[in-house]
Amino acid sequence: MNFRKYFSHVATSIGRSRKTPYSPTMYLHPLTRHLPQFERDDLQKLVSIKSYKRNQRLLANGEKSERILCVASGLLRVSLVCNDGGGEVITDFVRREEFFLPQVLQNDDFDSAATVVAALPSDVYEIPLSAVRALCIKYPYFTIGLLEHESKRLGALRMQLQRVTTCPTEKLIDCVMHELAKIAPSEGGGYDKRISQANIASYAGVSREVVNKKMKSIESRGLEIKG
Repeated sequence: MNFRKYFSHVATSIGRSRKTPYSPTMYLHPLTRHLPQFERDDLQKLVSIKSYKRNQRLLANGEKSERILCVASGLLRVSLVCNDGGGEVITDFVRREEFFLPQVLQNDDFDSAATVVAALPSDVYEIPLSAVRALCIKYPYFTIGLLEHESKRLGALRMQLQRVTTCPTEKLIDCVMHELAKIAPSEGGGYDKRISQANIASYAGVSREVVNKKMKSIESRGLEIKG
């Protein structure tokens, strides 16, 4: 199914929530494609889709929610507040077909452990946590799929932590830009330049001035920063 055409039809106004229209062939995520048809039909009735502008907040740290997030298009950034009062630090990104899950699934609601903001204009499925938990109980392969998803995210977090603590600054910024080119590619090549230098600096754990200097260095060598 062509998600871009689907969402251009469904999400016609920014920030307006609605139920997904019935479609017997539509599935929210590859994890749901093997569910019985009646389970997918029931899930569609419970799921809402919402469109977010760039830099619009979906969840605040500590905010209570009854729904988990699954990105249909766009990119979300996840951040934590620094203990020293130095603002928020971006820890990771949530891209298409990835989830932002709570730390505990046994309740019908949860307190968000991080702040979630749209790094790019995004369409996001909001799925009742109670419905996800019910599917986990009934279908072990669904649970395993969620575990594999979280395991991959943890692996990416460990890799980023290793880069931040061991790589020279210039190489670190190169790695971050390369990663962004994969998770938020631009049609002209490279990463989507709507992702700000401030976001890159926060994710890399360096100052914005350092990132700006790196960008100018690339341009001075006659290399094009595509986007």
